[in-house]
Amino acid sequence: MDVEIKNIDNVIIVTLLKSQMDISTTDLMSHILKSSNVKALVIDFSKINIIDSRMLASLLNLHIQLQKLNIPVIKVGVSFFINNLFEVTKIKELSTYYDTIEEAIENVNNNIAIIKNN
Repeated sequence: MDVEIKNIDNVIIVTLLKSQMDISTTDLMSHILKSSNVKALVIDFSKINIIDSRMLASLLNLHIQLQKLNIPVIKVGVSFFINNLFEVTKIKELSTYYDTIEEAIENVNNNIAIIKNN
């Protein structure tokens, strides 16, 4: 699997390293479930040019599984083409989007702080 997985302040960062997305939802889920107190999953699409229908189905399945755990999925670095594909398939409505990983982490941490203060 050509991905890099990091845990930064309980935010799981998955960087996809190939131009065609072919990651396994099962592998991602097992890594996330092994991490305690996961705040969010951030998927970096900056190197992705192509997503096939199997991957779209895997992304949808990932969203459904993480939604049950109250773990948001955040996408960063999404190209114009991939963004249009997400719009057409309605997957775009399931996520929050940011330009950079740093921006996503900052917003996750800010949202957690706001929830704790209310």
